[in-house]
Amino acid sequence: MLFDNARFQVSSSDDGVRLCAIGELDMESAPVFAGALEAMVATVDEVVVDLSQVTFMDSTGLKVLCMAAEQAPVRLVAVPDRLRRIISMASLEDVFDIEPVTPG
Repeated sequence: MLFDNARFQVSSSDDGVRLCAIGELDMESAPVFAGALEAMVATVDEVVVDLSQVTFMDSTGLKVLCMAAEQAPVRLVAVPDRLRRIISMASLEDVFDIEPVTPG
């Protein structure tokens, strides 16, 4: 899925299905992001979102993630420090299973 400032790629592996968000998660890309997550929630037990390529996220992006977490467990993988700080400032650390970026 492609949007002006964001892209979303779904991939499958032994770990399950993963949504990779690329670019900005904001008010402009939120409807497409929400649609991608809704499709995942309908088909998987756990929603896995790779945030390693997200360059910006505002409260709208957080809201979309929270809405998905109301429907299924959400695991955020490869979360850069700048996004972890946003999640922490919003006191949402307990809403998601968060995996930081692994050095390497």
